[in-house]
Amino acid sequence: MQQNLTAVEKVSYNYPGFITLEEIPDIMSIMGINRGFSRASLNRKIADGTFNVPCIKEGNCRYFKAKDIIAYLDNKPLVSPKIKKGEINA
Repeated sequence: MQQNLTAVEKVSYNYPGFITLEEIPDIMSIMGINRGFSRASLNRKIADGTFNVPCIKEGNCRYFKAKDIIAYLDNKPLVSPKIKKGEINA
């Protein structure tokens, strides 16, 4: 049954509850995003406010919902880091 699922459906199926920061790269890999979401990158993005996904913080651990991460990606513009601002031709 799981063979015909989209990437978003696979994430929702495999991660129905809360996930930790360490599991986010696995989710991104399932969705076909293999770069930019290492633990160190996520900590930098959280510190500078560019990864503004709601979470529950308990001690040193943060817990996220997979659906909130998917919503974050849906609202984020897809731009290659090699393309500078103003170089995109519409």
